[in-house]
Amino acid sequence: MNLDVRLIQVNERLVKHKLLVGVADALETCTGNTQLCFVYWDMSRCLRSLTDAIEEHSSDVQNKLKRKMAHLMLVSEGNADAHVEPGWEEHRPLLRAEGEAGCRRPTGLGETPTNASLLPEASLPAQTKACQLLMTYSSVYVKLLVSRRLSGPSHHRLRPVRNHCTTAPFCLCQYIKKKILQ
Repeated sequence: MNLDVRLIQVNERLVKHKLLVGVADALETCTGNTQLCFVYWDMSRCLRSLTDAIEEHSSDVQNKLKRKMAHLMLVSEGNADAHVEPGWEEHRPLLRAEGEAGCRRPTGLGETPTNASLLPEASLPAQTKACQLLMTYSSVYVKLLVSRRLSGPSHHRLRPVRNHCTTAPFCLCQYIKKKILQ
């Protein structure tokens, strides 16, 4: 789940281009094969559907979110005492500049890990909560979708009930409703 949590920021940017990314691990001939998978995904219908579901069950949604998401934290290293401008990590380069040695900067004195909860705040509007949930679970969903471990609705019905999603057996918003809001 740690890598999936790290991909939240990536998916927040890619969703503007109707793309989602996830990391799929495959085992081939006793060798691990990690793949970065991109999926075309229009989030607008999922956002509407999940917003409606949150508004419909507004009385108990926050309790369900706390119960299912309280353990999800984003841990980052940083100096707790220094004043940091908001959004500074957005502009930090992913790769080190040429000439910088080492893979990782050693943690110095005064630097402490900071925790940020992925649980949406209770005071947020339903659409903002829905957007946060969609981003939080997007990379997990992509991983399950491309590895075909995403179980969809039963095909034994005479007329299966289809949602707004036509490209997958089980939509991202349905996945969140099933795993988090039920």
